[in-house]
Amino acid sequence: MNRKKISFIVFTIILIPFLLKAQTNIVTSAKKHADSVMFNTSRLQWSAVELNDQQYKAMYHQAKNIFHMHAVVDQPNFSVFAFPNGSLFELYGPGSPARPWKNGTNGFAVGFAVDDIQAAIKELKNAGDELLGDVQSAGPNYKYQFFRAPDGRVYAISQSK
Repeated sequence: MNRKKISFIVFTIILIPFLLKAQTNIVTSAKKHADSVMFNTSRLQWSAVELNDQQYKAMYHQAKNIFHMHAVVDQPNFSVFAFPNGSLFELYGPGSPARPWKNGTNGFAVGFAVDDIQAAIKELKNAGDELLGDVQSAGPNYKYQFFRAPDGRVYAISQSK
């Protein structure tokens, strides 16, 4: 047997147990983490973008006619498009409603879907994040809370029932 084959066999014998151990540690760590969390984050739930008049018209057309999104709110210079999974995409044109995330976020923000908004708020407070206002409702089955994260940007958490 030549040296390359021997080196490969020795390397493989050493590497495979190491990789298996690392994989086991990752799975064990993930299970421990899942057992210790107070709530779960399931997906990006919401995104919003602030646009000038020309950008608003172009993105409205893009969302409605190219991506075939359904507008659940369709007002002059303010639209909310819904995805089949419940995620929302909001377009804010000139004169649109004021929102906390519009201050210092470069006109873009996202929100995270959680299964227990009160537990998530508690975790955010414990982490030192700044809550912006009170929990808001958009109908009887949807709650959201804006917060300023450590990066200085404003985000949101939301819970659907």
